[in-house]
Amino acid sequence: YTLGANVCYKYQTGATASLCLRKEATKRGDVTDQCRVDEPKPAVSSAAAPVQVTSLTQRPTGKNEVSFTMIVENVGKGDVYPANFIQTNAQCLEKPELKNKLQVALSFADNRPTIVCPVLANSNKGTIQLIQGKAILSCKIDTSQEQDTTFTRSPNIQVNYVYKDLVS
Repeated sequence: YTLGANVCYKYQTGATASLCLRKEATKRGDVTDQCRVDEPKPAVSSAAAPVQVTSLTQRPTGKNEVSFTMIVENVGKGDVYPANFIQTNAQCLEKPELKNKLQVALSFADNRPTIVCPVLANSNKGTIQLIQGKAILSCKIDTSQEQDTTFTRSPNIQVNYVYKDLVS
């Protein structure tokens, strides 16, 4: 016989990437610019965890708006549940209606500029659902109050969830 047990544990994955911002994001860049708003971003830095932010891209989408899209992915072998899953399910049993849901929160250190994500009801935090192990999250940054020259800012990305694994 092989004996197995379900193990559920709370997890928080942190990630960050350098975004290039400026007022009038669609304006053509100068040679002296610190970065380019319309250039793909280097690899995102994500903590070693079963759920990771595996990619992040940005582009100007309006005069004073920069959009970025990130992919959140279950890179482990277990199942993902919302962060409150253990409180409501002490036995760590399968709950298909809650599976593949997790909480995400995105912000800059001083909450400036603001980040809004349409799929999160135009908020910067909420629940996303993984489909076939992945979720694509697109968000917008209002740059109307930012400086005219380019600069980099790194948003704090937090993904909160419970990870359910079978241990044998």
